[in-house]
Amino acid sequence: MTRFSHLGLAAVLVTSLSGVALATPIYTGPTAAEREAATLRKYDRNHNGVIDPAERQRMLIDQRVSTYEHFDMNDNGRLNAAELAMARRYRIDKLVAMLDSNRDGVLSFGEARAHGRDSQLVEHFRAIDTNHNGRLSKPELIASKYVQTPAPIKYTWSTWWGRG
Repeated sequence: MTRFSHLGLAAVLVTSLSGVALATPIYTGPTAAEREAATLRKYDRNHNGVIDPAERQRMLIDQRVSTYEHFDMNDNGRLNAAELAMARRYRIDKLVAMLDSNRDGVLSFGEARAHGRDSQLVEHFRAIDTNHNGRLSKPELIASKYVQTPAPIKYTWSTWWGRG
């Protein structure tokens, strides 16, 4: 090969690699402040600016119902192992997309702390980081017992009291 063909090959490689960098998914949803404001608008029934325990219970029930509506593929009212794994992966993908401010596909402690505050993710960061590189990858998050899995719904009379 001539010197010019090497340069042409290098240009093709650089162009194709920049295309890969652009293909990285970028979170375009609401900011943390916008999500908090929307949550308050939806669940703060007494309008005191705080999600009280009863309001939090309603919020968690709505989240579980939504999980079942989206991932209970056989409509039996339960999540089997495959459906649960799908829901967990979706939740972790969404979590990484929301918290990963530099868009490198992993979470640093700073990213988790800046957005996650005093969460299980922050509290157990070192335990989740199994390869001890200071960053949480999706496989580490999926394997972690500290990252929430959708809980089964336990319907009681009080679950639906005041719903409307």
